Amino acid sequence: MKIFKVVRFFVILLLSSSLSSCSGEDSNSGNDKENTNKKGEIDYNGTKINLTQGVITSYQAYDTWGYPLELNIYNIELFTEGIDFETQNNKVTGEGSIIHFELITSQTDGLEDGTYTFNPDYENFSLRVGKMMYEFNTDTEEAEEISDSTNGEIVVSKSGGTYSLSFYLTLDNGKNLTGEYQGDLTAF
Repeated sequence: MKIFKVVRFFVILLLSSSLSSCSGEDSNSGNDKENTNKKGEIDYNGTKINLTQGVITSYQAYDTWGYPLELNIYNIELFTEGIDFETQNNKVTGEGSIIHFELITSQTDGLEDGTYTFNPDYENFSLRVGKMMYEFNTDTEEAEEISDSTNGEIVVSKSGGTYSLSFYLTLDNGKNLTGEYQGDLTAF
């Protein structure tokens, strides 16, 4: 279990260490450029926010003694308007919200289609971690709220390079997060 926490910490640290300062542009939901990039929407306790980008990473799961399990971990981060993932630098910039999912599957050649249900154990089709970082500022590395899931699920399907994600999470702050995303997920 300790190795799993270290690996998860490393992924979060990698994402955090690649953060750079905001470009200073205002993220107005009426901005035509941003609305043309809309790939989905979340409802965070009654507040609707557009999703514009997503990224995915994967690695093999190991047990506490360092032996490889027949499971793979896929981390998905979805970004709302105001957050940008710069593919040429693997950097996250801006101010907005980030939704993080850690999914477990036995498939090694890509994220397997199906329903992943909240389960903190390393089992096939588990949604181990769901996290909402609401109004996260990459310059200060602070968020208005950071909440972990206590229940929920995510339904994943893929056709070609397009992912379709539908999810709901019950969060430890008593709020709910629901949403849908359809588009590419940049691998890094």
